[in-house]
Amino acid sequence: ISGKITLKDGITADNNIDLYATKKINDNTCLFLDGYNEYVSIPHPEHFNNSIFTVEAWVNLNSLNSQPIVTKGSEWGLTINNNGQAQFSVKDNNTIQTISDGTHLSTGAWHHLAGIYDGKSVKLIVDKQLIDSSYISSSNHINYGIDPVYIGAYSTNADTIDFNGMIDEVRIWNIAKDSSSINKYQNQQLVGNEGGLIAYYPFNRDSLNSVLFAPDYTVGNKLTHANITKGADTTCIDRKSTRLNSSHLG
Repeated sequence: ISGKITLKDGITADNNIDLYATKKINDNTCLFLDGYNEYVSIPHPEHFNNSIFTVEAWVNLNSLNSQPIVTKGSEWGLTINNNGQAQFSVKDNNTIQTISDGTHLSTGAWHHLAGIYDGKSVKLIVDKQLIDSSYISSSNHINYGIDPVYIGAYSTNADTIDFNGMIDEVRIWNIAKDSSSINKYQNQQLVGNEGGLIAYYPFNRDSLNSVLFAPDYTVGNKLTHANITKGADTTCIDRKSTRLNSSHLG
């Protein structure tokens, strides 16, 4: 947009400005998993096989044991480790690079996690804080297989180790997003046409022939609708007020 623009309270802007539209999509729902054979699976999507990428999710944990959040085979995973810490792993040139938060997450509270792989390093952001960054000497070569992407499970043992709690606003990008951009928009729901966004699951209550599923809200994307296992469900919860009450959000 260019030209003279009158903003709130009579303030004017003579230079070009950028506007970013956001939309509210059933803001009080999220995915609820009880840790027992409940998860979301996304059939192997070729456009997820990227040399650089970013994965984000909001989580609310019922327990602090080892559990998956978003994973793709042995290639990468945003998870919780045995110490109750956020963890991000990437298998680059058959070497697994892992970084984790040095502090325990809390149960019963919302946390925003983001894993970033830029082809040279892996990074982890927890509640707006860049926790760690690890340089990869043999860079930019992930050996992708044909495993589905799982939300709330590991593809190698999807029926044995599952996520226990709530997951919301899962976003996957084919770009290495910077921390300022992640932090700026983590509390805003997306339109679906943002540059680099390749999958977006806000977990609204959607069903087809009475079967619950998780549609991908990226604009024009019909490839990555996800299957929700029997028993898993979307639950209504005032997650906005819960997040704002978190001391991590600032």
